[in-house]
This record gives sequence, C-alpha cells and structure tokens, in this order.
Amino acid sequence: MRKTTASGTERAMGGRYDVVIVGAGIAGSALAAALAPAGLGILLLEAGPLPVALPPVATAIDAVDARVSALSTASVRLLQESGAWQRLAPGVASPYECMRVWEEDGSGHIGFDAAEVAQPVLGHIVENRWVVASLLAVLAAAPNVTVCGGERLLALEPLDGAGPRLRLGLASGASVEAALVVGADGARSAVRALCAIGARHWHSGQQAIVATIETAGPHRRTAWQRFLQRGPLALLPLATLDDERACSIVWSADEPLARELMALDDAAFAARLTRASESCLGEVRAVSRRHAFPLLPLHAASYVAPGVALIGDAAHVIHPLAGQGINL
Repeated sequence: MRKTTASGTERAMGGRYDVVIVGAGIAGSALAAALAPAGLGILLLEAGPLPVALPPVATAIDAVDARVSALSTASVRLLQESGAWQRLAPGVASPYECMRVWEEDGSGHIGFDAAEVAQPVLGHIVENRWVVASLLAVLAAAPNVTVCGGERLLALEPLDGAGPRLRLGLASGASVEAALVVGADGARSAVRALCAIGARHWHSGQQAIVATIETAGPHRRTAWQRFLQRGPLALLPLATLDDERACSIVWSADEPLARELMALDDAAFAARLTRASESCLGEVRAVSRRHAFPLLPLHAASYVAPGVALIGDAAHVIHPLAGQGINL
C-alpha cells in the first residue's frame, strides 16, 4: 500500500511498526518528530487530508487561521529541537513579552513581564496550520517515518504471540501492526473508544468565539485578558500585519450571549468587542469571519492501556482560559 505524504511524494506503507500515532495534529505530529531521531519505525495516520506545502503568510486578517495556539517557551524548544520551528516563515510566530489580566467587576488586575524573569518573551502566538505544516515538512524528510493522510482507524486488537503487539484495521482495508499505538486523534478519539477507555466529559455552558481583528492602537506585544461576568475575553497579539494592530481573539461566552454575538453584523460585533475590552487597544476597526465552538471539557479515565497511550485532546480537553491546552 502506498500513500501520499506531507511532502507530496509517495512512500510505501509496510505492515509492522514500532509506533503508530493516530492523529496528525500538533500533538501527534510533534510526538512523531520528537521520536524520529531514535530511529524507530513510525507511522503517522491522519483521517483527513494533509497539507502538501507550507501555507502562505497571511497579509490580511481574513487570511489568518482562526485557530491559533499560545506556545510556551518549553513548547517552542521542543519545536526547535525537531527542526520545525526553523521552517516557520518570518512574522508567522508572534512573540508576546507581557500579559495584562483584569476583571469586569472590582479593581483586580495582574501583569506579567518577560523582563521580570530575565526572559526575552513569555511565549509566541502561532497559527495552528503553520505548526502542523512545519512539523509534517520535517517528518517528510525522515526516512524512518511514514505519514499517511485520508486513512481512518476502524479496528484495534491485540495480537497473540511473544511480546505485546497490536493490529490496526484501516478504512482502506489495509492492516498494520505496532508495538505501541498512540491516540492523538482528538476529543472524539477512535483509539480511546476502541480501547474502551472511558472519559468524563461535561458541558461548560459556554462557546468560544474566535476571530482576527484590527485595532486602532498597537498591541505592544502584550496579551490581554479580561474576566467578564459571562465569560473571559482574550486578545492575543499577532505579528502578521504591520504596526502591531492585529490580534486573535478568544471570547468564551455563556451560550445565550454567544448566540447573540454571532448574530451581530461585523460593525456591531466590533463595537461590542471594543466595550468588552474596555478599549484597551482603542477601537476595534475590523473583524474577520467569526467561528464559534462549544466548550466541552473532557478527561480520560486513563491515559494508558496495554500497548496504547493517549495524548493531547484524546487524553484531556481543557478550557482555553489560560491557553495551556497544547502546551500540556
């Protein structure tokens, strides 16, 4: 069986691997890149299509990926060690040096500055698509790693014989074996379900509204977060556009408010956002297309089973409040 890899080339997919990672998002691709130097035979499976090249650098707010991650310095070091960080185009990684947090009611506020801990930055805001594409570009050059897109896991069962091994049945009809299977396939993990690992999940009653905005004032490489009565609002600085006037927003709002905000036209939403942020960056002048996602925290009953491990959202889904999901 042959599959197209992230580089657009074709690579034969054999039947036995040391590690099969299911899910080629940030968590799964980063794990594959971290394991690759050990010389293990690795197969990375992704149910959806894979990017065939690094994405273009966004030059307008409507071209910025709505999904961004606030990467800690530890996460950046991991990407640097794999060689993926070096593949990011200039301006794609947006550093932030300060963080300002305050509340709607009362006078509570707190600030963090990189200089106070003798660091150049607190972290970087990066579009998810760039992180994934850069990791897949690294993996495409690794001779011991096979990356297959459009391949869905249907069955997972132990094999008889010496040593624990698992057989994975795929939607294409192919079958592969592995000593270790890693579920990195998100909150609705097929690996977790096939291993009968339970998960505690609950409804937060909130939705996260994400978009990219332009503001009258510069963000000054500062992340801003205001705790509102009906859900926190975060403005994350982007270096994508000139003059430090672009931010990615995550507005976690109670569901009735989220529906109300999503129903507004762009001008009315910008005005509400300006008020909600107390004009910390001046007037919100433009808003990209908005997306709303239900916030459904989840925690797997166990992160491991015989021959299986869960990582990323397959193991735990947390509120975006502190921006630590992918870092954890």
